[in-house]
Amino acid sequence: MKRLICHGDSLTRGEDVSPGETWPSLIAKRLPIEILNTGISGDTTGGMLGRFFPEIIDRQPDIILITGGTNDLWWGLSVNTILANLFAMASQTEHHGISCILGVPIPIIKSRAENQHFMPPMAGYDNCMEMLEELKETLIIRARDNGIAILDFYSLFKDEKGEIISDYFLQDGLHANERGHHVMAEKTIDFLRSRFFPSFSIP
Repeated sequence: MKRLICHGDSLTRGEDVSPGETWPSLIAKRLPIEILNTGISGDTTGGMLGRFFPEIIDRQPDIILITGGTNDLWWGLSVNTILANLFAMASQTEHHGISCILGVPIPIIKSRAENQHFMPPMAGYDNCMEMLEELKETLIIRARDNGIAILDFYSLFKDEKGEIISDYFLQDGLHANERGHHVMAEKTIDFLRSRFFPSFSIP
């Protein structure tokens, strides 16, 4: 059986969502492949890189889907630092013969997030949101330039007018709710089927 590892932060782990309703779990219910979720809430891409070999390479997956960067921006780290970490992981997958997909993290609803009782971004919400948009645009370009598969979750959470779809978010404005996870799962299933498993019939 093929094995897919979803590597990331709370967006992958499924913050405040039932374990069976996270997007990796939903994929496992629909595709005849083994899914492992190595998401850790609050993790940065540096942390993801640090645990990459024992949690990913040693498990010898066929595909790895890496999504992260929001926590880095929260702590004021640069987009270039995030890209360096993501592409270091992508290079390791290539070296070990593993197919890599880079995921683009979802946007932030400022009006909800700033009303929560947790530490705000080091450089403020406006800067963090601007950097997240820059990360999205740059990551897509760099991935395509380097022949790496890219899965754009960010744009999935916006409508045709470019407005954030608030119905996909928890009240904290940072994490996807169950509806958002279902949308992410559908997008990922379609992507996996078209790119890697064209012979699979999807229920």
